[in-house]
Amino acid sequence: MHPNETILGLIDSIYAAAGDSAKWTEVLEQLAQTLGGHIATLHHQNLASTESSFAADWNMDPGAVAQYTAHFAPLNVWFTTRQALLNEGQVFTNGMLCPDDRLIRTEFYNDWLRPHNMGQAIGAMVFRSGPAASSLSVFRPIGQPAFVEDDLKLMRVLMPHFQRAFQLHNRIQGLEHKGAAAADALEYLPVALAMLSAEGKVLQMNKAASAILTSQKGLRVTSRGLVAEIPSENLRLQHLIRGAIITGRGKGLGSGGVMMIARGVRKRSLQVLIVPLRTRAVQIGKDVPAAVVFISDPEREPISEAEVFAKLFGLTPAEVRLARILAAGDSLKEASEQLGVAESTVKSQLKSIFAKTGTSRQSQLLRLVLLTIPQSHQFAVVAKHSELTTQ
Repeated sequence: MHPNETILGLIDSIYAAAGDSAKWTEVLEQLAQTLGGHIATLHHQNLASTESSFAADWNMDPGAVAQYTAHFAPLNVWFTTRQALLNEGQVFTNGMLCPDDRLIRTEFYNDWLRPHNMGQAIGAMVFRSGPAASSLSVFRPIGQPAFVEDDLKLMRVLMPHFQRAFQLHNRIQGLEHKGAAAADALEYLPVALAMLSAEGKVLQMNKAASAILTSQKGLRVTSRGLVAEIPSENLRLQHLIRGAIITGRGKGLGSGGVMMIARGVRKRSLQVLIVPLRTRAVQIGKDVPAAVVFISDPEREPISEAEVFAKLFGLTPAEVRLARILAAGDSLKEASEQLGVAESTVKSQLKSIFAKTGTSRQSQLLRLVLLTIPQSHQFAVVAKHSELTTQ
């Protein structure tokens, strides 16, 4: 098994990337080097329509990315041979998905994998919702040894942390650009959340969380922290919180978790997500939170992805519309025509979007959208080009 120190370092990097999207490439590099790989990718693909995009990659030839998205996505036998293995959270090697003797006879291998020197592979399905799939992959060069059980064990340990980090990223994206004002910005996030100290006490909860916790039964705030009214649920809640806090302090492997908290027979249960907090994007006074609890009330009207994106980055409605068009791969001229405004106006809006989101190119904006909007909507903004440029 890989050393515990190595695993803790990887977990630390994973949660750091949750607060800064630019660090996902660093995570992929660290993971690949730990596993003896030379390429790593974070990849989104619709397994039904074969729409595909790479949200992040390390050491991947841009030509390989372009070829895959343009032609080889539907020919990927790893996604078609044994789909029963492609469940959310599942870890696998290339041999588990498709036997080598079959793989080497395919166009996918001979015209894509082989020319780009991608031999052995290990991967994991980070998220899966119907045909929409987000996978993590590490490759070794052709001729290198296959990945072994110890490598699979490492991926299994890391997988829930990748999932929690993605969930965390989706909810707090943009706070890293607010610096010292991040704590104040929590108040305006559309998701209900409570920041917990290393002792489990509530350091801060935003307005959305206060509205749920002060008006509903099932979950309440005490001087000791969050407490569920039903003893069995509270036992599980405290277990998940303790595990998340230990990891948040850099001393454990717990990834938090998801649970339901009942509110009686007339109301649907609250949905609670507990996540370790390793990002330094948020500071409450002199304290750095060790965990965050997200609370969802299924009876409240959901907020649209456009509203989430606008609130997190302070974008105007016009800027949100332009950001979504550009993230889908359209040029400034095409965006101008779609929006019915002058190209000079579009350029001015784009400059403002870049400033607010901390990006400078459409390719960066695409990655930001892919990692920010809810998973079920990601394939509406798959890039039309492998590398987008502003005009």
